[in-house]
Amino acid sequence: MNHEAVLREPGRPRAIPAALIPKVLSLYRHGLGYRAIARELEKDGLCVDWSTIRRLIKVQGAEPTSTVPPETHSNTISTLHTPTEAMKC
Repeated sequence: MNHEAVLREPGRPRAIPAALIPKVLSLYRHGLGYRAIARELEKDGLCVDWSTIRRLIKVQGAEPTSTVPPETHSNTISTLHTPTEAMKC
C-alpha cells in the first residue's frame, strides 16, 4: 500500500468555493435575497444554507443596489393609505 501525504489546509472546507463568491455578490447586488441566492446555488448543485450566504455577504461588506427610487416608496405608501370611496365612513 502506497500512502502519499496529501497536503490540505487545516479546518473545514469552505461551504462556498472562492470561485463562486463573485457570483453570490453579483446576485445580491442585483436584488436577490439570501434565500433566493441559496436556491440559485442549489440549481448549480451546491447545497448552502441561507445563513452562510448572509455571513459571506456581511464579511465581504456588500450592499444591495436598490432598483426602486426612494420617492417611489413614499408615493406607494401614500396611495395605499389614501381612503377610497369604499373605505370612507
